[in-house]
Amino acid sequence: MNPKKGYNMSDGGEGGKLRPEVKEKIKKYMEEKWKDPEHQRKVSKGVSTAMEEKLKDPEHREKVSNGVSKGMKKKWKDKEYQKNQRKVRETPEFKEKHRKGKENKWKDPEHREKVSKGVEKRWKDKEYQKKQKKVRETPEFKEKMLKAAEKRWKDK
Repeated sequence: MNPKKGYNMSDGGEGGKLRPEVKEKIKKYMEEKWKDPEHQRKVSKGVSTAMEEKLKDPEHREKVSNGVSKGMKKKWKDKEYQKNQRKVRETPEFKEKHRKGKENKWKDPEHREKVSKGVEKRWKDKEYQKKQKKVRETPEFKEKMLKAAEKRWKDK
């Protein structure tokens, strides 16, 4: 151990804190690395796989679901949060980012299969069918669908 030469500044296992210049160097390196789509794909796939494994455990899934649900319900009760979310979600940047994310996910055959099976399963449920029928008969829904169709035709 020789702190004067710049190594082994402390006994191993102490952890310690990184100096600001080291943090900055790591930050720049990671920002550069993140620009590589292949790196993004690997990291995303790794995180997705790890989460899928964890979510196979019913106990963990329920714990996460309850925690997220409670947290989100609490947030969405806040009028200011609702207002900010609507504002953010209406921006062209958000819409484009969201569209690209969905488009990229849809390119994955596993994802398409998973979504397809989920939709098929939901539509077999009589209660879900009733609920959907009721929603789709409302004037608001019909108007929304009409506007969406008109926009699609206009954009072509």
